[in-house]
Amino acid sequence: MATWRNTTREALVNEVKTKLEAVDAIKTVVRRLPTYEGLSEFNESQFPVASITAGLPVPTEKKSARIPGDVDRIMSDLTIRVNCYFQDNEDADATLSELLEKLWIALYADPRFEENAIEAVLKPIADVEYWHPYCAFGIDIVVTYIHSTGGI
Repeated sequence: MATWRNTTREALVNEVKTKLEAVDAIKTVVRRLPTYEGLSEFNESQFPVASITAGLPVPTEKKSARIPGDVDRIMSDLTIRVNCYFQDNEDADATLSELLEKLWIALYADPRFEENAIEAVLKPIADVEYWHPYCAFGIDIVVTYIHSTGGI
């Protein structure tokens, strides 16, 4: 009875996962936020690791149904966070640039998310984290989409 798996929100998050899995530079994609200790559970060959987490949809506009019995439509913004972790090396900044470029291209290839969204805007997070032997950066994907009052 897991109907939540069929929500538009879940479809958008799964579309991000599919896009990341297609990026040859990313070796592992997970739907959780790993801790520092959790990163050590990955083998060296599994890096770079991309983690996906998503917030809740934030309504930005509501359109009332004009016909009795129809459902109202809601326009919402959903922020999906992608954190990318990679092994620190002698040229971490160049590795970061390369990974960000590949993610940027893959995530903007279909900003309508197979017609599930109106648009998607990528917002890289300015802070880059360095904790030996790992480096990490994040991208927020703000997806604007329409759903009904009957579901998210």
